[in-house]
Amino acid sequence: MSQANEELRGSTDLLVSRIDSVKKGMDDASGRLSKLYVALETGKLDIDDLAPRIKELRAMQDQLKVTRQRLESKLATHNIRQLDAGMVKAFAGTLMDGLEEAELPEMKAMIRSLVSRIELDGTRVTLDYRLPVPPDGNVTEKVEVCLL
Repeated sequence: MSQANEELRGSTDLLVSRIDSVKKGMDDASGRLSKLYVALETGKLDIDDLAPRIKELRAMQDQLKVTRQRLESKLATHNIRQLDAGMVKAFAGTLMDGLEEAELPEMKAMIRSLVSRIELDGTRVTLDYRLPVPPDGNVTEKVEVCLL
């Protein structure tokens, strides 16, 4: 497996792990709320004593729910796509052919459609780019290089 594919898989594993942690937090908050409700129903504690804690736990649940939805959405759009050297070479060849035949304004437009951002930091260059993919997927990459 290539390094890029390993990194993509690692980031997917990280998202899944974070979703699991959020779910555990939600389950914990639900369990705590249940215990507070039982204490209230049995008359062991008064509503005035429990109301602030119940509000706090409900707010925590709401925040965890939003976080879980955001992470699940990110995971759903996080398309792991196996790239092989042949695909990249074919794309690079097609791009070079297009750039060689294009006028300067067309060249700029082609490059701008692929590169979203370039950051310079001393001798380090960070390039955010997007390879064109079929309509069923959206693959973006971020690459850092060191200039000598």
